[in-house]
Amino acid sequence: MDVCAIMGAASEDSAGDLIDEAANSGLIQLVSDDCYRLTKAAWDRVPESEPPQISRQQNGEFVDSARMAELRAVSGSQFDLTRLVRMCEEINSAWGAGNLISVAMLSRAIVDHVPPIFGHANFLQVASQASSRSIKGSFEHIQTGLRHIADGVLHTHIRRREALPTVTQVDFRQSLDVLLSEVVRTLRP
Repeated sequence: MDVCAIMGAASEDSAGDLIDEAANSGLIQLVSDDCYRLTKAAWDRVPESEPPQISRQQNGEFVDSARMAELRAVSGSQFDLTRLVRMCEEINSAWGAGNLISVAMLSRAIVDHVPPIFGHANFLQVASQASSRSIKGSFEHIQTGLRHIADGVLHTHIRRREALPTVTQVDFRQSLDVLLSEVVRTLRP
């Protein structure tokens, strides 16, 4: 790849001048014969960016209000849905406030909470035993996609530089709605 194009320099001489100036300013340091890295001083000059806030009007609720009403209406079951309903309320609150790390963690918590409703110990078993092909596809999406993203949010140790999750990354509303609809269907008398 052309170093001039990467740096936005007009010529190789201009690129060399930029490299020399950055090195002399303490912004880069040579790490091998032809590789440089940014120094702490350079990273400190990179502006912090605020995560984009989402608005409820543009993105709706994470758990649809109709689904919430169905969950609240389930009665006579051997399972108490109080905690599940509360997690859904909290995920809606987090989504509306743009708290995407919380959305990812609560999504994972919901997925880990419901397997006993389906007679299984974990969600992998739930996904593998889904009643139809389309439901199985949604459950597999949860098992592979949502679980990996939430695990990254939950279990990644602090790093020198971070990248926050985006709305696109944590938006598992459709698959989670399929799961919650199956909860309602399974528990409804």
